[in-house]
Amino acid sequence: MAIDFKYYLRGSNIALIEKDKTTSVYKSPSAAVTNGLMLEYSALPTIPDDETDTIDLAEELCLASVEYLKAKFAENEMNYEKRNFHMNEFKRLVFTYQKNRFGGMRRVMDKAPYAIV
Repeated sequence: MAIDFKYYLRGSNIALIEKDKTTSVYKSPSAAVTNGLMLEYSALPTIPDDETDTIDLAEELCLASVEYLKAKFAENEMNYEKRNFHMNEFKRLVFTYQKNRFGGMRRVMDKAPYAIV
């Protein structure tokens, strides 16, 4: 007979619970799992609810977000030269982050100047 397992996420932890057959209440599992257990889930980013919530960003993107805010403040002050500078810095930092994120093997091929033709 199959055991009714459920799981839930709390912070960065995952908890496994089992439905009690007598009370129909979920509790910590007491059954032994002999063939293994596979959990599959997708983690969604957390959405800030309050001004004091922290935003989970990489360090490079934190610097980019500061540049974006500086650009918006300069735009509100109608200082478009400063706005363009900070917006270009924002775009450069985001591009650098995306470029470094999708790394992998790179091959460098020499031109073989001594090759026999």
